[in-house]
Amino acid sequence: MGKWASYTKKYCKSWEKEALLKDWIRRVPGDDPKAYCRFCKVGIRAHHADLVNHASTAKHKRNAALFSSAIFDMGCQSTTIDESTKIAELKLGHQDAQKMALKETDVNGTTENEKDASEGFQFSATPSLEDIRQLQAKFAAERDWDQYHQPRNLLLALVGEVGEVSELFQWKGEVAPGLPGWTASERESLAHELSDVLIYLVELAEKCCVDLPKAVLAKMAINACKYPASRVQGSAKKYTEYQD
Repeated sequence: MGKWASYTKKYCKSWEKEALLKDWIRRVPGDDPKAYCRFCKVGIRAHHADLVNHASTAKHKRNAALFSSAIFDMGCQSTTIDESTKIAELKLGHQDAQKMALKETDVNGTTENEKDASEGFQFSATPSLEDIRQLQAKFAAERDWDQYHQPRNLLLALVGEVGEVSELFQWKGEVAPGLPGWTASERESLAHELSDVLIYLVELAEKCCVDLPKAVLAKMAINACKYPASRVQGSAKKYTEYQD
């Protein structure tokens, strides 16, 4: 190694107390050279100057204003600061989704959504499944709906919502990734129905005491054993058809 070893700056916990940064900066678990902006949902190099510059951008200021507005809207309800923050993040996510869905089609007839699909899609970092569980639990408790939200009823509600998703695809034939040709209204309807499916799924898992994140990892490991890539490459057969 040369005389001047490379030096990588790391996330500093004290930044979370600075007035300009504290409302939005978050640590990226396992990636100390980066920080995360929960307003803009982006990673930033963990250099103080970079963080200050990010906070001064027009996009960040706009997202910060939207976030503050969402928090203010919750002020008249009996929510804690943490709950209001999570709800505000959900509102921002919904607004982002609406903006993406309403982007106009370009001259070639390809929407921004379709372009993004070909480049690789990623979910937002928040909310987590636990955030969704807590928000739905509070939503149901405030309306005294826990008496109805029992496993069987939740399962039937989940199946009903899956049916509503199916209706959106009915009579469309094969649909390519990115949903080419779908209108903004159809995309928004799909987002709403898929959200209902996820909400009921998370609540059903809660009532059945199934830790979904851990269960998913365990099931994926089982699937990898059932369908070894070297053996099932390019085939849609069931795993029992591969057994000797």
